[in-house]
Amino acid sequence: MKIRWKGLDFQSMVSFESRQNMNDIYFRYSDWWIRVANILDKSGPLTTEDKQQIFELSLIVSKADGFYPHDINDWEK
Repeated sequence: MKIRWKGLDFQSMVSFESRQNMNDIYFRYSDWWIRVANILDKSGPLTTEDKQQIFELSLIVSKADGFYPHDINDWEK
């Protein structure tokens, strides 16, 4: 079964709480990424603070893992 995305009302398909959770994760990831991009641009070894900030990504990404399909073809099901 193929889902046709054109003309579908996303808000009626996904609960407000789920949409809010996805938005929160996206904005937390975006905020984190700005700091981490600066860390990755540095030369030399990572500091303890750098390692802690990078560790935060794994926590954020693990929360988002269940929201998105692992296989690009899952979007078509």
